[in-house]
Amino acid sequence: MLPMRGMAGGTGQVVTDIRVEPTRQELESVSVEESRAGISVRVMAGGKAATRQVGAGPEAIDAAIVGALTEVLDHDAELLAVQRGDTGGARIVTVLLEEPGEGRKVGSAVVSSGEAYAVALAAWRALRAPE
Repeated sequence: MLPMRGMAGGTGQVVTDIRVEPTRQELESVSVEESRAGISVRVMAGGKAATRQVGAGPEAIDAAIVGALTEVLDHDAELLAVQRGDTGGARIVTVLLEEPGEGRKVGSAVVSSGEAYAVALAAWRALRAPE
């Protein structure tokens, strides 16, 4: 909170607290690129980016997405599981993470654009959830 001083010429000084909200960090993008050299994953959030090289298979891509996200958010978390399912006409992704000293955290997301982004968003929600 920042104090504000009263206007000059008044009979007394008025101090008011104004709540300043921090800049909200958001998950901006997730990209998966395939080339002759292999697969790479890039995650952008809050103006920061991290890239991870990936082995073959969806589990490796999920691990790279979460690894890049934890790097951007400066968290130390391990991916334990990713589950995908369909319910109510929607595709859902749920991520289970283990954060040292914090325990297990879970997050989920509806696949609205792509599964890579949904995995990152589910992990984002797990890491950013209030205690």
